[in-house]
Amino acid sequence: MRGLGRKEFSDQEREYMFKAYGSKPDKQPFLSPHADVAKILHFNGKYKPWKRGRPVGQSTTAVSRCGPNGQDCAELWWEYADDLMDSVLANPEDDTDIPLEG
Repeated sequence: MRGLGRKEFSDQEREYMFKAYGSKPDKQPFLSPHADVAKILHFNGKYKPWKRGRPVGQSTTAVSRCGPNGQDCAELWWEYADDLMDSVLANPEDDTDIPLEG
C-alpha cells in the first residue's frame, strides 16, 4: 500500500474519492482504508515511522491512519519490526552486527 506517511489528501485524491464513492473526505488526516490488510506498507510521505521511533501505548500523534478503524499507520508498521530492525534503524551506518543468511 503506497502513499502512507502523508499528512493530508491532495485535492485530486479528494475529487477522485468523490467521483468513486460519492463523498469527499476531509483533507486531514490522511486515511488509507485498506492498508491494514496490505502485504507491504510504503511510507513515501515525509512522516516515516522509523523517524518517529517506536510508539509506546496508544498513539495520540498519528499523522496518517490505516484501515476502517483508523489505526495509526506507523503503529501498524511497527507491529512487524523486531529488535534487529530497531538496532539497524538506530545505527544505519554500522552494518557489522547484521547476520547474513546463506
